[in-house]
Amino acid sequence: MNWYLHLPKPRTVSWIINLPDAVAPSDEFQEQNLTITFDKSVAKLAMIGKEVRAGESFSEDEGQVVMVRRHATDFHAGGNWPAAKTYRIKLSRGLFAPHTRLEMMSQEFHTPPFTVAISDLKFYVSPKDPTRSR
Repeated sequence: MNWYLHLPKPRTVSWIINLPDAVAPSDEFQEQNLTITFDKSVAKLAMIGKEVRAGESFSEDEGQVVMVRRHATDFHAGGNWPAAKTYRIKLSRGLFAPHTRLEMMSQEFHTPPFTVAISDLKFYVSPKDPTRSR
C-alpha cells in the first residue's frame, strides 16, 4: 500500500475563466469575449486558430468558439452577457491533445450583478421662484 501511495501522480491542467469587465454605455455594440486560460499547452496543433462548433465545447451557449493559442480558448458571444446569471462551461475531451488531463471538465462562472451609481447629485432652487425646482 505504501508503494502505491507514493507512485507519481499524473500531471493535470487547471483552467480559469476570464470574463471582461462590463463595457461603458455606448451607441455602438461592443462584444464581450470570454477567454479560458490553461496553465499548460492543451490544444491540438490542427485546432489552433480554427473555429470549433459550440456543441463540442460549451453547453447551452450560442456563439463562436475559437482556439487562438496553445494556452487559451476564446468564446465570441453573439451579444452581451446578461447581468447576475450563472453559466456552466463543459469542455469536451475531443478539443484537446490526447496527452492532456484536465483537473475538471466543467466549471461555473457568474456574470456581475447590475448596479447603478449616481455620479453627480444636484438640487437646484430657482432664486426667482422658490417653489419651482428642477
